Amino acid sequence: MPALTVDCVIFGMDSSSDLKVLLIQRGHEPYKDHWALPGGFVDMEEDLENAALRELEEETGVKDVFIEQLYTF
Repeated sequence: MPALTVDCVIFGMDSSSDLKVLLIQRGHEPYKDHWALPGGFVDMEEDLENAALRELEEETGVKDVFIEQLYTF
């Protein structure tokens, strides 16, 4: 059965106006303890935007943010 995933790229600025990207440290294999973009699998009957928002909140605690789908691969 095919699996569909989403990843989120969240940009921000720090107090010195340097551009930052939000990363998580993976808790599971593959690549356990490596840095990664927040994301994960899309649930059945879930659209991509809701999956992205759910994964972002589950992995980072970030919610109520504007998101925009840029690409689908």
